[in-house]
Amino acid sequence: MKRSKRQGNGATSTQHEKKRSTHAKGSSDAGQVSVPCTLLDQSDRLISLREKYTSAEPFSHIQLREVFDEVFLNAVRNEIISNCTGSLKETDIYKVYQTGELRNLDALSTEEQRRLRNLRVLRDILYSERFRKFLMALTGCCDESCGECLDGDLIDCSINVYTRGCHLLCHDDAIGTRRLSYILYLTEPEHTWTQEDGGSLQLFRLRDGKPVQGAIPEPENYSHTSLLPEWNTLAVFQVLPGRSFHAVEEVRTDEMPRLSISGWYHVRAPDDKTPVDPAASLRQLQTGAHRPFLPLSAELSASCAVLSQGSDRARTLLDAALSTAELEYLRTYIQPVYFEDAHVRAIRKRFRRESSVQLHDFLKISGEASALVAALHETDSDARVRWQRLAAGGESSDDPSGWRTVGPPHRQRYLEYQGYLDSGPPVSILEGTLNCFQALFASRSMARFLMVLTGLDASYGRIRGYRCNIRRFRPGLDYTLATYETLVPRTEPCLLDATLCFVDDREQDSAEAWRSGECGGYECYMDSGDGDGDPSVYRDVDDADDANGNANQLLNLPPVSNALSLVLRDHDVLRFVKYVTAAAPSSRLDLAFEYALAEEHNGKASQ
Repeated sequence: MKRSKRQGNGATSTQHEKKRSTHAKGSSDAGQVSVPCTLLDQSDRLISLREKYTSAEPFSHIQLREVFDEVFLNAVRNEIISNCTGSLKETDIYKVYQTGELRNLDALSTEEQRRLRNLRVLRDILYSERFRKFLMALTGCCDESCGECLDGDLIDCSINVYTRGCHLLCHDDAIGTRRLSYILYLTEPEHTWTQEDGGSLQLFRLRDGKPVQGAIPEPENYSHTSLLPEWNTLAVFQVLPGRSFHAVEEVRTDEMPRLSISGWYHVRAPDDKTPVDPAASLRQLQTGAHRPFLPLSAELSASCAVLSQGSDRARTLLDAALSTAELEYLRTYIQPVYFEDAHVRAIRKRFRRESSVQLHDFLKISGEASALVAALHETDSDARVRWQRLAAGGESSDDPSGWRTVGPPHRQRYLEYQGYLDSGPPVSILEGTLNCFQALFASRSMARFLMVLTGLDASYGRIRGYRCNIRRFRPGLDYTLATYETLVPRTEPCLLDATLCFVDDREQDSAEAWRSGECGGYECYMDSGDGDGDPSVYRDVDDADDANGNANQLLNLPPVSNALSLVLRDHDVLRFVKYVTAAAPSSRLDLAFEYALAEEHNGKASQ
C-alpha cells in the first residue's frame, strides 16, 4: 500500500518538552501543612518498605496500601465520576478512556476548579516536596549526591478508565526524563477485585533473568508478577530502559471499571544536564531481523507448466499467464468466480487504484476451508480457560505440539504453526488443512495467479520468493505491534502481502463483533511517518486527526473468515494485528505470506 504523507507533527501531551505547571508554590505548601495522606505518616516503616521494594521480582516495585485518607479519596473519586469525561484512545498498544493532563487543572475556570478541588489537592500532594522525598528515599531512584531529584514542577499524569476490553500491552515506559512510574487505584471501594476481573498490572521478567552484555534485553513472553488494582493502593516502580517491562491486563468484568490516576515523576539535575536517552523505547522497536525469502515450489512438472502457445489469442488473462495444468490445480481450491475474466479485470482495476483488495469466499468452502473453521471453533472451546490463566500469569506456558509462541511481547505475541516443516503426517484436521494451504500459497502456480489478479504482472516480471508465517491469535493474549521490524527492507522495491484469514463468524452476532472492531483482530496498515518528530511520541494518539488516533492509518482490514487480503506495501508503511480481546468469538488464524517482486529492467526481470 502506498502511504500518504503525514501532515506535520504537532505538539502533544506526551512530548518530552512539557509545560512547567503553575502549581509549584502550591505543591511546596502542600508539603508543609497537614495533608490527608496516611502514607506520609508511615515514615517509621520506610526501612521495611524499602527492603520490600528492592527485593521484589522481576524488578524493584511495590504496591503501597492505605495511601490516602479514605473519606478524602472517596471525595476525589466522586468528583472524577461527576465532573470528568474521558476520551477513548486506541492504538496498536492500548485501548483506554483517558482525560487530559492533570497539570491543566490550573487553567480551568473558577467554578470548574471548585468542583474538582479535592482532585487538585490530591495532584498537588503527589508532586509535593514531602511526597517526592518519601518516594526518593523508598526507591533510591535519584543520585542525590549529584544533585538529582524528582521534578515537582513537571506534572505528568492523567485519569485512566479501563472498561471491559480495555488494555495496555507490554512496554517499558522509557521515554525522555521519566524516572518513576506510579498508579494510584481509585477502583470501587466496595468491590473486591479478583484475577477473573482482569485489569492487573503485569510485570515481565527478562529472558535468562538479566540482560546479556551488548545485547538488547527482551522480556519473556508471559508475565511473571501481577498486581491487582485494589482501592487506595499505589503501585510504584523505577523506569529502567530495556528492563521495566509491564502491561495492563485486559479488563474482563462488566461490573466495575478500573479507575486510576497514573503518571510519572521526571528526574531533574542541576542545570537540567541529566543524561537521558529519549529514543530508548523506539530503538527497541527498531530491532529484529527479517526472515529470508524462500524459493517457490514447483508443484507441477516442467512439461505441464509451460504456458499456452499463442498467448495473444488466449481467451482470458489467466489463460495467457498459466498453463491448463496450473489452472486445474488452482481450481481444486479456489472459487470459480475468481477465474472469470470480467471479475479478474475488475479486481485488477481496483488493486491498481487502491493498492489493496480483500477477496471474500476465496476458497471453496465445502472443502478444507469449512473443516478448518470447524476445527478452529473446537480447539478454541477446549483451550479458553487455560488461555485466561495464561494471560493472568497463572499457567504453564508450554506450547501445543507443532506450534511455538512468538515474542517478545513488547513487539508481538502469537502462536506460530511449524507443523508443515515436519516430514511426518499431520496429527489433526486443523494441521492437515494448514499444511495443504501452505503448499498452495508457496506454489509457482499461485504466484502467477496473484500476479495476474493484482495486475502486478504489468509492472514486475515475477514473484521471486516468499516468506510464510502461519499465525494463531488467541483471545485475551495475542497481537502484533507496529514496530519497524514490519517495514519493507530497503533491498526490496516493495512487497505483496497475501493474508488468508479464518475466524469463527458463522453466526450473525459473531460476524458483527469482528466487523465492528470491538474484539480486535483486525489488521491495520499505517504510515511510519519517515521517523520524523520527537521519538517519545511514536505512538501518541494526540498527534492524530481524531480521538482514535487515525491520522496515519492507511488501511484497516477486518477479520473475515475465508477472505484473502492482498496489499502492495512500500518502505514507509507499518502493519499490525490488533490485540484479540477475551470476548472475541474465536481465535484469529491466518496464513500471512509476503511475496518478493522482481523488477523488470529492459524487459528482463531482475533477480
